[in-house]
Amino acid sequence: MGQIKRQASKSTLSSFVGILFSVASALFIIPIVPPSLYGQVNIMLAVASLALPFSVFGLNSSIKRYAHKHKTDKGKAFVITLLIGQVIINAIVCLLLYYLGADLFTKLYPDFQTISNEIIWVCVLVTLMSQFTMLEAFATSIFRLNVVRLIEIITQKAGIPVVLLLASLAIIKVQYVIPALVLLYVLRMLGLWYFFITETAQYPTKTLSIQDLNLSPIVKYSIFAFFAVIMNEAVMKIDILMVGSLEGSPAAGIYAYAFYIGMLVDLPRMNLASLLFPLISEFQTEGNTKKVNEVYKRSSDLLFVVGGFLFINVLANIDALFILIPNGDTFRPAKFVIIFIAAAKVLNMAMGVNFEIISTSKRYIWIIAINSVALISVIYFNSVLIPKYGLNGAAFATLLVWVMYNLAAFLYLRITRALSPFSHRSLMILGLTTLFGGSLYLLNLPSQTNIWIALLINSFISLGYIVIVVRLKLSSDFNQFLSKTLNRLGLKLPIE
Repeated sequence: MGQIKRQASKSTLSSFVGILFSVASALFIIPIVPPSLYGQVNIMLAVASLALPFSVFGLNSSIKRYAHKHKTDKGKAFVITLLIGQVIINAIVCLLLYYLGADLFTKLYPDFQTISNEIIWVCVLVTLMSQFTMLEAFATSIFRLNVVRLIEIITQKAGIPVVLLLASLAIIKVQYVIPALVLLYVLRMLGLWYFFITETAQYPTKTLSIQDLNLSPIVKYSIFAFFAVIMNEAVMKIDILMVGSLEGSPAAGIYAYAFYIGMLVDLPRMNLASLLFPLISEFQTEGNTKKVNEVYKRSSDLLFVVGGFLFINVLANIDALFILIPNGDTFRPAKFVIIFIAAAKVLNMAMGVNFEIISTSKRYIWIIAINSVALISVIYFNSVLIPKYGLNGAAFATLLVWVMYNLAAFLYLRITRALSPFSHRSLMILGLTTLFGGSLYLLNLPSQTNIWIALLINSFISLGYIVIVVRLKLSSDFNQFLSKTLNRLGLKLPIE
C-alpha cells in the first residue's frame, strides 16, 4: 500500500495541475469556441471512443488483471504479445468502420461535414487511442499512472483547448482542427511508447509461447472486458450523441461543455481506481476478502470526502461560473446539467471501487448484466427526456442511470459477498455535504455581492467542511494526505 499511496499522491498532484488547465480552458477558452465547432469535435471524439473498445477488445484490462503474474522480461514479452494482437484487431475494426460507418455517421449528423466528411479521421483517432490505452494499462500495472497524467496534461488538457482557441480566433482554418487534434493524439501515443521502451530496456525482448501466455483465461477476461467497456462507454457517451442527433451540434457543444465541468468532480476517483485495480486483482487472486473489504471502505471514505468538497464548490460557485466565462449566457441553460452530472459523480465516488472489485472477482460476468440494464435504461430515458426537457433531460437521465448502476453493484456485493463501503462515517459525510452545499447554493452570494468577494467567501466557508472532516477523522487516508502536503509547505495539521 505504501507504493500505492506514493503514486496516488504523485498522480493526484498531476491531476491537480490538469484540473487547473481544465478550469482555465473551461473559463476562458471553451466559452468563446463556437458551440457548433465544439459540438462537432466532441461528436467525433465520442464516436472514436465508442469504437475504441472494439479496437482494444479488452486486452488492456488483461494487462492490468494479470500484471502480478508477469514480471521482468516475461512481463515485457506479455505486453508486447498483446500489443501485436491489438494491432491486428484494430486493423479489422478500422476497415469495417471505414466501409460501413461513413453513411451512418453522415446520416445521423448532416452538419458534421462543416469540419470534415471523411470517416478516415475517426479511424486514425481510434488507432492512436487504442495504442495509448494499451500502454496506459502497462503504466498502471507498474503503478506509474502519474506518467500517463503528465502526458495527458501536455497533449490534451493544454493542447486541445489551444487548437480550439486558434480556430476560434481564425488563426488556423476550421478544416485544420481535426488534423491538429490527430497530431496531438500522435504525440500522446509516442510519449507512452517512449516510456514503455525506456522502462523495459533492461529486459531482453522475446516472444511467449501459447503455453507461457496461458491464453485461455486471458481470452475469457478480454472478451468480458470488451463487452463491459463498450457498454460503459455507450452509457457515458450516448447522451452527447443523442443530444447532437436530436438537438443539433450547437446544443451538443453546450451540453458537452457542461458535462465536462461536471466530470471534473470524478477525476480523483479515476486516478485512484486505476491505481487500485491491479492491487485489488492480486488480493482477489489470493482470496484475501479482508483486504478487499478494507480497500472498499477506505476508498469510499476518501473519495466521498473529496467528492463532497468538490460538489459543495460546484453548488456554491455555479452562478459565478456563468458570470466569469465569456458568452456565459449561452451556457447558462446548462446550469442543471452541471449539477446533475456532478451529483452522479459524487454518488459514484461514495460507492468506492465497487466495479473494480466485481471486475476482478471470479464472477466478473455480472458486470455485463449490470451494464446491459444501464445501457437500455440510458437510451430509454434519453429518448423520453431529451425531447421534453432538452439538455436538462439528458443530464437527469444520466443521473438516474448512475443511481441504478451503483445501486445494482452495491446490492450485488452486499448480498453475494457481504461487502459494503458504508459506515457511520458515510452518513456524516453525506450530512456535511448536504448542509454546506445546500446552504451555499440557497445563499447564492454571486447574485448578491461582488463576484470576487463572493468567491472568496464561498471558498472560506467550504474550507469549514474540510476542517470538520479532519477533526472528525472521517477518512484516515485523507488526513494522512493532507498532513503530508502541509508538512511539505512547512505547516502542521492542527489535530497532530
